[in-house]
Amino acid sequence: MKNVLQQTLTTLALIVAMMTAAATVQAQNTEGPPSIVLDVLLGQKIYLKFKAAQEGTLIRVVNGIETDVFTADTSWTSRSYTTRKTAVFVYGDVIGFNCKENYGKITSVHTKKSLEELICSQNSFTNLDLSNNTALTYLNCNENNLINLDLSNNTALTYLSCAGNKLTNLDLSNNTALTYLGCSGNKLTAINISNNEALKDLSLGGNKLTNLDVSHIPDLKVLDCNNNQLATLNLSNNRALTQLYCDYNKLTSLDVSRNTTLTYLGCSGNKLTTLNVSNNTALKELVCSNNEFTTAVIDDIYCSLPDRSGIEAGTIQPVSDMYSPKLAIVRATTKGNATAKNWEVQYSGDQTDIPATTGNYDCSATSGIDNPLAAALTLYPNPVESILHIEAEGEVRSIRIYNIYGTEVATAAGTKQIDLSHLPAGVYALRVETEQGVATQRVVKK
Repeated sequence: MKNVLQQTLTTLALIVAMMTAAATVQAQNTEGPPSIVLDVLLGQKIYLKFKAAQEGTLIRVVNGIETDVFTADTSWTSRSYTTRKTAVFVYGDVIGFNCKENYGKITSVHTKKSLEELICSQNSFTNLDLSNNTALTYLNCNENNLINLDLSNNTALTYLSCAGNKLTNLDLSNNTALTYLGCSGNKLTAINISNNEALKDLSLGGNKLTNLDVSHIPDLKVLDCNNNQLATLNLSNNRALTQLYCDYNKLTSLDVSRNTTLTYLGCSGNKLTTLNVSNNTALKELVCSNNEFTTAVIDDIYCSLPDRSGIEAGTIQPVSDMYSPKLAIVRATTKGNATAKNWEVQYSGDQTDIPATTGNYDCSATSGIDNPLAAALTLYPNPVESILHIEAEGEVRSIRIYNIYGTEVATAAGTKQIDLSHLPAGVYALRVETEQGVATQRVVKK
């Protein structure tokens, strides 16, 4: 009996010790200066989310005379409160805080140094002081009323979304770790991204930019600069680019010959007179309505589209709708040259098919599009009877010959000559792939 009593007392002592230790840890976690202070409107329902570095982290929220104690995990924990005073205090080891969609009920937020993730979109903040948040890696402050945003101390930041504010200038020269930047729908006339070489996704649509230099960002995959005032756009170093949105600027030319991984190209509403997509063999969508294209240029674009036979159809949208003043130009083209390669020719407004066109354009005819690599090729003899020789800088990877119907009739690889002796007399299209890209020229067979 005595042994049983001793064991019981020992167990009780252990439980008391554990409870005391837990209470001590809890007190340490939730006492001292607050992790977050919210300035709020009185008597409003607010919605908050919390994330901790460890499972079961104790959090204490003081809301006037009310105190809410709960545990937060490494995933988001949601809470809601009706504000009892004009300030709400949060205590505990919070590394992620989300107060989005409170629509003016929270007027400002103050957070401590250890915070790593802050989502405060769709409030009415006019100021956001993050100078002490040196651990911050993720910030979403979309759709507030921010005029200025100083992130010079937030050097760990990898994700920034500040769309839908009133920013006129943004200096990100200290934020060299950024991989995502979304600042659409502001009033930016200038942005400093000169040191942001790690960027992969850049969204700056709906601003007032007249200049944008992305030449130092070789790994950039997505670029959205729609609805700005850009007159030029140099993409020659952006070889990894897969999506380009540059609609409604002031571009008079656009060279995408080196962007061979592009799958989407949107360039509507500019002043383009030519467009060469012959090197863009991965292209799936091309939206190019409301430019200064002639019928011949659009026909050349159709002819330069990659062949998507046997795979998902591509879409090209050369005009906005049936009421566009450009419609007559498009109706005179030969859309069959695009549909033969499994491309749907559509209106950009509602993505419906453009009816049958009236043109009879021959893709093997001399191209009217800008083909800068073609000038670097020398063909001889031309006209040719049998062996056609090609002089080009660097390695010639492949040579392809097409007849007037667009059918491949001869091919060679790893050589600078091709035998055409078996072909009947006529005009053929030559397509040469070199280390520098793809060039096309006309060949006459005797």
